[in-house]
Amino acid sequence: MYSEFVLAGLVCLLAFRSATASMSDVANDRKWGVLALYILQGGSVVGYVLSIVLFGALVFIAQFALLFACSLLIFPESAPDMWRVLTLLGVGVLFVAGWCGFGAALGGKVDSYATRDFVVTVTSLPVVFTAPLFYPIQGNWLAVLAGFNPLTYQVGVLRQMSSLGILCAGLWVVLGVVTAVMLLRKTEYLSRER
Repeated sequence: MYSEFVLAGLVCLLAFRSATASMSDVANDRKWGVLALYILQGGSVVGYVLSIVLFGALVFIAQFALLFACSLLIFPESAPDMWRVLTLLGVGVLFVAGWCGFGAALGGKVDSYATRDFVVTVTSLPVVFTAPLFYPIQGNWLAVLAGFNPLTYQVGVLRQMSSLGILCAGLWVVLGVVTAVMLLRKTEYLSRER
């Protein structure tokens, strides 16, 4: 059913957007000295990354609630059951945590608005359009590109919901958060951008 197909795609899109938001947050925190002040006041990089993930998850939950309400208005006859909604939400939060980690790691390396805008522009559209979020991608050149796109696998997990898929979502979180912590520990807490 198309309503379930597109709902899973939109959940993945919302999760992916948390990467760009986290990248901007971390880059701005470095620019304005927020991260440096946090560390000077005794905060840890792990705590900082977890705060980025928590905020991203809360934003995602609010967006998910609006998305679900809109889906009930548009597709009232094919509303998913509550168990399906809760699993979409739970696994979506895992994807958000991983994307926040990767976005935070990138934000620790980006030192200018121009670079940030360039990275967002160059990655967002290709990543979104080469994943089967809104339409199936089969047997054409996009299918080759989709094979390299993490969103392809994430939307597959949401549509099929297996134990292995949920385990992979958990590994995605660990990989994203550990990457962020490792890179932010090695970055300058105050960027040179002014």
